[in-house]
Amino acid sequence: MIELQRITTLYAERDDRIRLSGELPDGQACVLWLTRRLLDRLLPHLWEWLIQQGLPHAQAAGQAGQADTLQAFAQQAVREHHRATPERPVEVPESAQAAARLVTTVELGRHAQYLRLSFKEGEEPIARLTLSDALLRQWLNILADQYRRAEWSLQAWPAWMQEAPGPAVSVVMH
Repeated sequence: MIELQRITTLYAERDDRIRLSGELPDGQACVLWLTRRLLDRLLPHLWEWLIQQGLPHAQAAGQAGQADTLQAFAQQAVREHHRATPERPVEVPESAQAAARLVTTVELGRHAQYLRLSFKEGEEPIARLTLSDALLRQWLNILADQYRRAEWSLQAWPAWMQEAPGPAVSVVMH
């Protein structure tokens, strides 16, 4: 399975899906399509991992409100850092766009320092993406921005992820 090095996440209005453009280790690119239905099922697992990583002591002590506040601060800090250091988007040649794959399954590998997402089409592995806490937060901010752009509801998102975004600078994650 190939490991994605960098990704660009963008809502494609024509297809009403999220387009994940990934840069491969050899510099080539691939395109993965993520449906809202798949993302809506995946996202709670991503939020849960962040909560378990960052603030288990606050939650154990029954300080859920404080934990939400700390999560919101962490999200905002990542958003500001990303805004201050934009990167170029992953460029996808026409040949890679034509070979785009529809992701139907995402397997999660939970580890102490990172979360690994394995994207599959049916049972066939397509690509893998490894995210640290900060990179996952960055990607979640980008996904929230794309949900807003698509006019998809954020009602199921945790309060600490529903902060209004600033001006969109980039949708690239490294």
